[in-house]
Amino acid sequence: MRRKTLRLLSLLLTLTMLFISSGCQRVTDAMDSLVGLYQVSSQQPTQAPTEPETTVTSYDVTELRYGYYALQTEAQRTLYKKFLEIIRNIGDEKNTDGFYPIEKIEMTEEHLTEGGIRIVIEAFSCDHPEIFWLSNVFGYFSGNKITMVHLYSLFSRQEIDNMQKEIDIAVNDILKTVPNGREEYEREKIIHDKIIEHCTYATGVKNSKDNPYAFSIYGALVKHLAVCEGYTKATQYLLRKVGIQSISVNGYSKNELHQWCMVFINQNWYHLDTTWDERQVLNDEDRKKEVDNVLYFYFNTTDSYIEADHRIAKPFTELSEEQLCGTDAAKTQLFNLPLPVCTSEKDTFYNREGALLTNFDSITEYDNIVDKLYKVAKDKKKSFYFKIGDNLNFNTTVDELFYEKPYQFFEYTTDVNLRIGNDFNRAYRISDHITMITLEAQKIIKIELDYVKWK
Repeated sequence: MRRKTLRLLSLLLTLTMLFISSGCQRVTDAMDSLVGLYQVSSQQPTQAPTEPETTVTSYDVTELRYGYYALQTEAQRTLYKKFLEIIRNIGDEKNTDGFYPIEKIEMTEEHLTEGGIRIVIEAFSCDHPEIFWLSNVFGYFSGNKITMVHLYSLFSRQEIDNMQKEIDIAVNDILKTVPNGREEYEREKIIHDKIIEHCTYATGVKNSKDNPYAFSIYGALVKHLAVCEGYTKATQYLLRKVGIQSISVNGYSKNELHQWCMVFINQNWYHLDTTWDERQVLNDEDRKKEVDNVLYFYFNTTDSYIEADHRIAKPFTELSEEQLCGTDAAKTQLFNLPLPVCTSEKDTFYNREGALLTNFDSITEYDNIVDKLYKVAKDKKKSFYFKIGDNLNFNTTVDELFYEKPYQFFEYTTDVNLRIGNDFNRAYRISDHITMITLEAQKIIKIELDYVKWK
C-alpha cells in the first residue's frame, strides 16, 4: 500500500493505512504470563472516557487490557495511554481525505518507529471495541527525541454522540435477555446467539468507503450489517458487558483477510468466530421453515481445530520493521499481538452440549450419546452436534450413522423417543426425517431435528 504525506505544523508526517479493516491478531511463549494479566500491575493504562455503563444485568463490566500488557516498551505503553486521553478530542472540520482529525499526540524524549506505532494501534483496537469511530488511517513523525502521532475519526463528535445513544439502546435490549446468575459459558452462548440473530454479513464491503459502519459495533448492533471485524468488535463489546475477557485475532480464511475472537472462559482460552457461525439462509423455503441460522461450529475451539480452515497471522514479535510497515516492493503484513495457547476442550461446544463418537461398540459411549440427545429432545431444541473421533474415517462414519447399517443415529433416536414417551405421555417424538450439515475438516456434524406427534 503506497504511503501518502501530510504536512502538519511544519513537520512532515507520514500518512499511512492500517491493515485492521478486514483483518485480525497472536501471543509468544514469553507472553504466556498474559493469561494472568487481570492481576493488574501498578502501571495501569489511564481509564478511558468510555460509553455509559449499562445496569440491566448484575454482572460486573470487565475492562479489556490484554493489548496493553502485550506492549513491550515503555514508549509503546505511553503512547497507548495518550490514545486514551485524546481519542474523543475530535476536530470540527473534515480534512481533504474526508476524516475528522483527532487531537495530535506529541511525545518528547521518546522514539517510536512506524512499526512500533502500528503495534500500539493494534493493541488499542484489541482492548477498545467501543471506539467505533477510529479510522484505519494515521499520520506520524518520528525523530531522535520526538514522536508525533495523528489519529483520525470517521465521524464528527455530534454523529458519535447520536450513534452512541443508538448503540446503548441496542445493547440494553440484548443484555436484558441475559439472566442473572449464569455461568460464563452460558453468558457467552447467549451473546454469541444474539450477535448472529441481530446481524447479517455485509457482502462486497472491502473498506470504510464502501460502508463506514460495517467494521464496527455500530454496524453490527444498530445497522445489523457488518463484516467480520464488526462481528468481532460487537462480540467483544457485549462479552465485556457480562464480565468476560476477550481478544481480537487477525488471520485468513478462504484466502481472504479475517478476524475473530479468543475468549477466556473458566480460566481457559478458546477461539470464537461469530461470523462463521452464522448460517446463510439463502432461499424462501428455508425462511418459511424458520431454519435456525445459528451454528456452533466455531464456538470455543482449540488452536488445532480452528487452524483446520483458518490461518492465524504471525505475532508482531516475529516480524521485522519492514514486514510490519511494508516496502515499495512488498505490502504490510497482517500481524497479531502474541496470543495465548488454546488447548483445553473442557468448554468446547461439542464437549458441553454435543457428543463425541469414537466407537460404535462402546456401551458407555452409546449411553452418553443417548443421555445428551435426550436432554436436547426434552427441551425440543432444534439441533444436536456430533464430533467424530480422530480414529474414525469421517465419511464412513456419516454413512454408518445415517445411510448404511447399523443406521446408528436412528438407534439413538429410538431409545430417546421411548424415554420421551414415558416421561411426557407420548406428547411428541423425534422425527425420522432429519437434515444435517457437516464440517468435514473438523469432523463435526450438525443434525437438525424435527418433532412430530406419536402415531
